[in-house]
Amino acid sequence: MNPPDLKEFVAAAEEFCDFSESDREPLDGDLWKIRELLSRLIHHVPAVESADHDYEHDGGELTDEAVKHALKRFLRLPIFDYLMMFDPHTSEIDAKPVTGMLPDDLSDIYRDLAGGLINWKNGHAGDACFQWAFSYRTHWARHAVHALTAIEIYRTDNDLKIDRF
Repeated sequence: MNPPDLKEFVAAAEEFCDFSESDREPLDGDLWKIRELLSRLIHHVPAVESADHDYEHDGGELTDEAVKHALKRFLRLPIFDYLMMFDPHTSEIDAKPVTGMLPDDLSDIYRDLAGGLINWKNGHAGDACFQWAFSYRTHWARHAVHALTAIEIYRTDNDLKIDRF
């Protein structure tokens, strides 16, 4: 695999956001596209983290309608909820799993990526990198890992082939 690259991260973020904003009815094979995009994003995060960071521009906000549209789109995927350990590093023997929701994971990732893309497209690369790196560490990393786990277990449990997209 190629080393982490900022332009590759941006390309994957744009693809993920374009997919999230699409009006096309989701297909079963879209799970594999989401899986591929999340894997690419995570792989290229080190390039974002090591890029120059600024925090002069907030980039503007996504509209609530855009986030709701993405959530509605993700609600039509074949996976809704799943169990996970919120903190897999807990030493509590009686720790209980919690319910995660794939549509919520994906719409939260969309919100964080799209917010950075607003800065990126407005020529504020340092602000975009700060926003992506900060939101990754504080928010969407867990969503991405949990979503990937849910998608991969769904694939293996249902004996589905990855070449469906």
